[in-house]
Amino acid sequence: KELMSTDNISSSGRDYMWAYTIEKFYVGNEIWGCGLGSMKGYLRDNVKGETEHFEMLHNDHLHILIETGIVGIILYSVFFITVIIKAFNVIKRKSKDYVVRISALCSFMSMSSTLFCMYYGNLLSELSAIGFSFLLTELFFKLNKQ
Repeated sequence: KELMSTDNISSSGRDYMWAYTIEKFYVGNEIWGCGLGSMKGYLRDNVKGETEHFEMLHNDHLHILIETGIVGIILYSVFFITVIIKAFNVIKRKSKDYVVRISALCSFMSMSSTLFCMYYGNLLSELSAIGFSFLLTELFFKLNKQ
């Protein structure tokens, strides 16, 4: 099936890809999702544009929702929201422990920017891109315990 064509260019075909994967994988699997990794191979082998095969949605939030369902997206959201709130609370504290406050700021900015970038990209497939955010967050939590 041809999903994209140069006759109808709109958001690089992402809106078509998103609608296609929601219909194909999410509908009927809303609670638990279609299963981790089940979408990538199918897309690579069966869905073509004029010049390329598709493997990624270029929207990690949607990818997580489709593969892990409502349960997975809630757990995923709770993790990020918890880190951001905890970091924000440490930043606004008037503590004189500047190392903890700076690590909280770095963690807050890193997690916030990661969430933003996950809407447009494939950070989940790039461990180096998302790994830095988790490294900063781990540093923040270790320093905040002391």
